[in-house]
Amino acid sequence: MKKLFLIIGAPGSGKTTDASLIAERHPDTIVHYSTGDMLREEVGSGSELG
Repeated sequence: MKKLFLIIGAPGSGKTTDASLIAERHPDTIVHYSTGDMLREEVGSGSELG
């Protein structure tokens, strides 16, 4: 069974840093998705959705 955890917090509180460090230490079991990075990439692509 896959597990999901969500890190939430105020802007600048270190959410991305913490998630990246956790994923680096457990590369076989944890995948890090940065929704902020995904959103910025879509907006920057100039697509119909962005």
